[in-house]
Amino acid sequence: MSKLTIAQRIAIGFMLLLGAIGLLCVAIIVKFTLINRELVNLSVNALPGLKALANIEPEVIRNQLNAVRHLNAATPDEKARWESEIKAKSAALTGFFDDYAKGMTRPKDRENFDQLQAIRSRYVDIREHFLALSREGRKVEADALNLAQFRPAYDAYAALVGEMTHENEAAARLGVKEMQATVYESFRWVIGISISALILSITAAVIISRSINARLRQVSAQLDVGAAQVSSAASSLSAASQSIAQGASEQASSVEESSAAMEEMSGILKQNTLTVHECRAAASMTRNLVDNGSERMKRLLSAMNAIETASVDIAKTLKTIDEIAFLTNILALNAAVEAARAGPAGAGFSVVAEEVRSLALRAASAAKETADKINASMSSSRQGAALCTEVAQGFDEITQRIRDLDTSISTIAKASEEQSQGVAQINGALGEMDKVVQSSAAAAEETASASEELNAQAVELQHNVISLMQLVDGRDLCVPPSATNAKRVAQPA
Repeated sequence: MSKLTIAQRIAIGFMLLLGAIGLLCVAIIVKFTLINRELVNLSVNALPGLKALANIEPEVIRNQLNAVRHLNAATPDEKARWESEIKAKSAALTGFFDDYAKGMTRPKDRENFDQLQAIRSRYVDIREHFLALSREGRKVEADALNLAQFRPAYDAYAALVGEMTHENEAAARLGVKEMQATVYESFRWVIGISISALILSITAAVIISRSINARLRQVSAQLDVGAAQVSSAASSLSAASQSIAQGASEQASSVEESSAAMEEMSGILKQNTLTVHECRAAASMTRNLVDNGSERMKRLLSAMNAIETASVDIAKTLKTIDEIAFLTNILALNAAVEAARAGPAGAGFSVVAEEVRSLALRAASAAKETADKINASMSSSRQGAALCTEVAQGFDEITQRIRDLDTSISTIAKASEEQSQGVAQINGALGEMDKVVQSSAAAAEETASASEELNAQAVELQHNVISLMQLVDGRDLCVPPSATNAKRVAQPA
């Protein structure tokens, strides 16, 4: 019990009370179930059976009287009327017997009912024979049958119905007595369990209240000591929090200065990055221009090589023309010789030969001059091609240098971007540090304020402990020294 909480102890007390109440409810339910069973037995079995037997007995008597009236009737119509009445009563009796059979529960009722059915069947057969003799007007034979069989069958039939009625009445009286006994016993059970539950509840309440009071006294003493310690610790915590707040404020100022310097450095790095990007763009444009110039020089070198090749082909063609002119000159000389041999007849041919020779000499001279000029052009083309090759090599070296410069500028730009990002991250970290430092300063101030509040609450806690002790012991107590000390310690804070 000493290790249980107040809620657990109160719960145990209520559980005991609820258990007693539950036991009382169970006893009441059990007893009322028994009473209900007796009532059901009376209302479903005994009373319907008595009601059915109460209806059966007068109907049996009426049918017997109707059979005698049938015998004494003077006219066939009167006999038919009484016979119809007998059939109606027999049908009603069948319904009453069915109602009685539905409520049978005891073996004795079943045995009597089976016997009654057999006696009724024999009685009905004899009655039919009796009515047949009565319809035929054989009154003497009908009287004899009545005395010999019909009347004894009726007596047995009526006696068994009366016996069954008495047995059902006795069973009903017995059920009423049993129900009364159950009610009296239920009262005794309820009273006994109620008294036991009351005693158990009072005992549990006393035990639980004593254990709770003892535990509360112990807790009150511990709370008193703890309140004094909390008050002293709160004072120390307040002083330490104020010192931390002052240091955090100084650190926040230093972080703000560092953040301003980093922001200025970040601006410089951003400007350098923009300048590097501009240099990178200019280097890229220069590299494109040099690449274009180098491509044009290559095309010029190709054109010079093509001109040199064409000059060689023209020189070959001119050599061929020179050879043709030489051959033409020889042919013209031969023609002149032949014309001279021909005499006057070849005079005209001699003139033509002379003209051809003159033309061949001029063609050879022109071919030679052209060949000389072409040779000079070929020499110039070779020099130009060599010069173009040197220029193209210079352009290639310039392109390679510009590419190396572009690569270096790209590396510098990338490093500047990374450096700018790093500075931005450092600046962000300084901002976060500034926020953290300011938050720490605010938290330290709040902690100091909370310490003072905690000190005041510790004093209030001691007063509450005194109130708790008064509630437990029921007598006034003086303010303990710890409360006074707590007030005295709380003043510096």
